[in-house]
Order: sequence, then structure tokens, then C-alpha cells
Amino acid sequence: MVALRRPTPVDSRRRTRRARLIWIAELCLIPLSNDLVALITWRTGLDLYPVLAAVLYAYIGIRHLRILPFGFIWSRRGLAIGAIAGLALAAPPVIFFLHPLGVGAVSYGPIAHMSLNGLLRYLVIDLLFLTALIEELVFRHWLFFEMKSPTKTILFNAAIFTVWHGVAAFIAVAATQYGKSAGLLLLSYGGALAAVFVGGVVFALVRRMTGSFVYSVLAHWLCDASFVIVIWATAHVGQ
Repeated sequence: MVALRRPTPVDSRRRTRRARLIWIAELCLIPLSNDLVALITWRTGLDLYPVLAAVLYAYIGIRHLRILPFGFIWSRRGLAIGAIAGLALAAPPVIFFLHPLGVGAVSYGPIAHMSLNGLLRYLVIDLLFLTALIEELVFRHWLFFEMKSPTKTILFNAAIFTVWHGVAAFIAVAATQYGKSAGLLLLSYGGALAAVFVGGVVFALVRRMTGSFVYSVLAHWLCDASFVIVIWATAHVGQ
């Protein structure tokens, strides 16, 4: 019979040190991973977003089974908070696309050329599984660190969420008419990052108020889906 050795204080300190190093690595590498994928996609046209999502799903799934419980409890209150937050966050871009004041021309991009079936696939696959679910799983669950101050918790979470969108926001702004002027590009990029940060604050608030990232997934998806539907509908008016 093999005798089991009790963990010593040295073993505990090593595990704590290793866990801290893993935490720091995740905190640095995960937010930057999307920037790298966005840069590769922009420069080469090779869409690696599904690969990144699959890797993160697998990594967090494997680690999650041993470390972090979901803690999900069905709640009408949580459902209402998530729905109201998502629709409220979607209101400014929806208003912009319905009444594009101050914008000479609005380019609707690939969304304008989607069929109805294509739009439905985009809403479910791209927006739900490759955007809302994976981003909320990462930022409002895995990297959602409760600090002594709720304000610090929310602001820190929103900050790393903004880092995740750093390159994607620049690419989106550079593709518009604002990208033709260095000054307007810089100003618009700052505005885009501010918008992402506000979104991060709202999703973090939903997560903290409801106790589950599932409701922030609802808010995130409703926000993105609302203005995508408006863009598609606006581009197809009169066709």
C-alpha cells in the first residue's frame, strides 16, 4: 500500500505561485489574442475568429470543470435586466442608422447583401456563438474578478474588454470615411474605444446585478442583433 504524502507549506506556496502566474498570463494573453486575430484577418483576409473562439471554448471548458462553477439560476428579474440593458445599449447605433445625421454616406457592408436566411445564420452563429457567448464567457465569467470595490470590479473588467477590441475598433473606423483623415481617424478611434468601454461597463453591471454571465450574454446579443437587423432592414427598404 502506497502512503500518501501530505501537502507541505512549500507545496501550497508553489501552487499559489503557479496559479498566480497562470492568472497573469491569461489576463495578458487572452485580451490580446483577439487583437492578433483581427490584425491577421485584416492583413491577409484569413478569418481566424472561429478558430480563436474554438480554442477559448476548449481552454475555458477544460479549466472550468475543475475551477469555476457557472452559478446560473433562472430569474425573471435577471432576464428583464439583460433585455433592458441590451436594448438600451443598442439604441444609439439604431438611431444612427435610422437617422444618419452628419454622415454623407453610410456603407452597410456585407450585411446589406445577405439573404434572410443568411441574416438568421449570422445572428445565431456569428453574433451568438462567435461573439456574445464567447466574449461574455471570457470576460464576465472567466476573467470577472470581484474586487473590494464594485466600481473597481466593473471598470477593470470593462478595461480589459476594451483591450480585446483594440485592433478591431481601429479596423472598423479606418474602413469608414473618417479613415481618410488622420485627425478624424484618431478622434473616431477614441470614440469607438469609448463606446466599447461603455458596453463593457453595462455588461459587467448586468453580470454583477444578476450573478451570472448568462444574462450578460442576452444583453450583448440583443445589443448587437438589434442594430444588425436595423442595418439589414434599412439596406433592403424599397428592394
